[in-house]
Amino acid sequence: MPRISEISIQNIRCFNSAQHARLGRITLLVGENSVGKSTFLGCYNAFAHLSNLIDLTDDHPFNLPPFSMGGYDSTARLGASRFTIAGRFDDHIHSTAQFSFGRDNRGRPFETRTAFSFAGKDGSSARIEMSTGNVDCKEQKLLTFLGPNFELSMNWAEVSYIPISTWLSRYVRRGFLPYNADRATFAKRQSVPETSEAIVNFGKFVNFFRSGMPLPAQQSFHVRALEPDAPPRQRSYLKPPEHLSDSSERALIAKAGTALGLWDDIELTESSSGNATEVSVTTTAGSHNLFDVGYGVHSMLPLVHAIAVTDTPSIFLLQQPEVHVHPVAQAKLAQYMAEGPHDYIIETHSDHIVDRFRLCVMQRVLQPDDLVILYFENNEDGSESRIYNISVDSQGNVVDPPDTYREFFLTETERLLGLK
Repeated sequence: MPRISEISIQNIRCFNSAQHARLGRITLLVGENSVGKSTFLGCYNAFAHLSNLIDLTDDHPFNLPPFSMGGYDSTARLGASRFTIAGRFDDHIHSTAQFSFGRDNRGRPFETRTAFSFAGKDGSSARIEMSTGNVDCKEQKLLTFLGPNFELSMNWAEVSYIPISTWLSRYVRRGFLPYNADRATFAKRQSVPETSEAIVNFGKFVNFFRSGMPLPAQQSFHVRALEPDAPPRQRSYLKPPEHLSDSSERALIAKAGTALGLWDDIELTESSSGNATEVSVTTTAGSHNLFDVGYGVHSMLPLVHAIAVTDTPSIFLLQQPEVHVHPVAQAKLAQYMAEGPHDYIIETHSDHIVDRFRLCVMQRVLQPDDLVILYFENNEDGSESRIYNISVDSQGNVVDPPDTYREFFLTETERLLGLK
């Protein structure tokens, strides 16, 4: 499965200097509140979305639900004229990608520079870089292409007014190139002789985007960013809840819920009035309306549904899945995710989840490289956040964490033991 193996962000909200994060099959984001964990998830979601290059819209990618980061001024670090997100890939058609954003005249982030590196046809490393310069300027804008063996600039209006990645996903993918990919048309509109160096470079540009620029297809990222909030609880429903309406999917949910110790079965029944549907959950204590079982079980249903019914290996982005759930179920949830086929990036405050994943490494359910802990903290004066990459060894031990990480998880335990 294609994976993003590393991601870097700079000048985004609380991140000033470039912060680099290694990613594993299971990546845990830990740290106090307001240190950038949710921002990091939103950045990852945007980066994966852009890197797929499949039917992108011109909506700004940092506003994709559930990570609504707002316009440029609420996404970029205060005072920054641009921000950047970059990353490396495993098992992908590209080896690296980088996207830089400025502020457009509507106050939204707009791509000013986009670059990809990949293996060329001869096996050597190749690179394409596309930049627009200042998106706010009113004079004629140029889009500059730096390819493996050419350099070309042209009027942005002749290419598109949409973001670079959107242009790649909509037009280049379908074979539509500027000037109809015709050298004579290019020469006429650019007012250059057909023997000029610009014409030669235009020919190389056309050949590159027709056959040299690899675009992801089967090697795309299947990212599922789940809403952190459960739908409102009801005793009965005029229509069955969407995530429970399919009987075959309910069977998968029941099986997953049993593994988590939450329920033995789940079914839809007709209400006593006959014009509504109730959700019944079977546990060791009997069968009860979901409304009467407890909020923890209710809150887990959408998450369990999403994981259980997704048969394509995917990357799930989760925000505090432990909320409302008993520590035993938190640990079982971590075990369930470790034993399954999917990747996870999990923002969590639960040491039960962190410890169970470490135990999974010790039990060889996970390899040490499968688990990465990213620890977020503010610097001493609180002006910016830093990301520490923490690995584990084959026994699940945390390797060289910063002192503040140990304080984050161990201080209260040491107090209870009378060590502080």
